Amino acid sequence: MPAVSFTITTFIRQYLMTSTFHSMKSADAISFLRAMVDGAVQPAHGPEETPPLITLSRDYGGGGEKIADHLARALGVAVYDREILDAVSSNAGVDKYLLAQLDDKVGDLRDEWVLSLLTGQNLLADNYRRHLINVVLAISRHGGIIVGRGAHIILAQRRAFRLRIVGSVERCAVRLAAEGKIDIAEARRQIEYTNHQRSQFVWDHFRQRLNDPAAFDLILNTDRLEAPEQAAAWIAAALPHYGWRPGDGAAVTPSPPAGG
Repeated sequence: MPAVSFTITTFIRQYLMTSTFHSMKSADAISFLRAMVDGAVQPAHGPEETPPLITLSRDYGGGGEKIADHLARALGVAVYDREILDAVSSNAGVDKYLLAQLDDKVGDLRDEWVLSLLTGQNLLADNYRRHLINVVLAISRHGGIIVGRGAHIILAQRRAFRLRIVGSVERCAVRLAAEGKIDIAEARRQIEYTNHQRSQFVWDHFRQRLNDPAAFDLILNTDRLEAPEQAAAWIAAALPHYGWRPGDGAAVTPSPPAGG
């Protein structure tokens, strides 16, 4: 296999200039994996310079994606959403040698994670889940905002700020209907379905409830908050109380604001 010549930070910067995480192809996912393997060997930051690491769980229609984008701009970090995590985890088997490298590089983190579990279950048996855990642990060494996919559970014993964005079905439906040009009834249906799917994913893979308040450092209700930049400012202001100083962010160009 050819030597890897770029770090995860370099790859993200280049990728954001030419595409969007939502359209990541198999080849891009493998390149991302290679970047993570390289980054795991040579972290871009020392322990005292690690950019903020935030996990963001959200109700559908609550504006979590917009808040993540504004927060990424404020902190100078990248956003890793569900699409990129799924693309990398699902395509990990394409290059088994590369997967073995990543498995080896995050082994110490994964072993620590398994030891922290009290369920007695082997949560690494499923290939997708194992790849997902590896990817999230590798990203955690570089900082950033990880959206969804149970990242708050995977990183429960690590230095991370666990954020959840919530909203009532009624208010989220009004917001979603306006953005998607659909009626309120359809918006409610989509919200209830999506929220159920997200909760089911966390239960199926980690046997934990997504709406458990004890699993988060901050839960923000956006029913009366329509300015995502204000929410991002509040969250950024809270980070120093969790050990991150202003200016800790990596020099990564964040993605442009996304709808939703």
